[in-house]
Amino acid sequence: MDKMNNEVPHDIGYVLGNGPSRNKDKKQYDGVTYGCNSIHTEMDVNVLVVMDVEVQYQVIASGYPVEHECQFGGWNPMPIGVPPEDLNPPHYDLYEYNPEDRKRASDWYYYATSAADYERAVKEKYVMPYWKPDCGYVCWVSEGYKIKEVDYDVIPIADFMPGVNMRAPSGAYALQEALKGGHDRVEVIGFDSIAGEFATTSNNEYRPEFELPSFPILEARMRKWLEYYKTVVEQHKEIEIIWHR
Repeated sequence: MDKMNNEVPHDIGYVLGNGPSRNKDKKQYDGVTYGCNSIHTEMDVNVLVVMDVEVQYQVIASGYPVEHECQFGGWNPMPIGVPPEDLNPPHYDLYEYNPEDRKRASDWYYYATSAADYERAVKEKYVMPYWKPDCGYVCWVSEGYKIKEVDYDVIPIADFMPGVNMRAPSGAYALQEALKGGHDRVEVIGFDSIAGEFATTSNNEYRPEFELPSFPILEARMRKWLEYYKTVVEQHKEIEIIWHR
């Protein structure tokens, strides 16, 4: 569904995360919905925002972008006329994420893990099952997929923390997109771990286990994420934002 479909009420925007304040049984909202990451496996949203390339591959392979608007961080597909085998480093293996889609693809999308990248992912326990040291990964993209690059606006994609390799989360860009969407009010649901940092209204019981994590690297990342959200909010003070938790 296009986010500007006339059948969708436009005065309210809903930014939907995956925290407990979002009722997973609710699939319809009386406004424009902005979702993040794996929410597409549970419900359709008007705009799906995904920053992590691993999740982007999952979305592409699922066929979700055939009918739904998606915004990806770092989106820069290559035309099918340029074989990935020609651009992959000679000493790297090449893994096809969705080889069954190659025959009907118009483009392909790529990232790679060096040996150092792989070792760090293993150490920090975020390695994907198909990852290998010194390997490139190809995802085939069919013609007509509704994918475009996110508008970085006040949150640049290359903003990294010293010692912590990260960029702004999908939720911050989804919130930014909603606040630029011309809505009278934006409701943020399912972002329980950060909602307490903002003016919050909700009938849902707050659960303290969703406070900031106690692990130093995770806490550092969460603190940085809060900076991203605050930056977005500060740029759109004229819009009413309701944070649920």
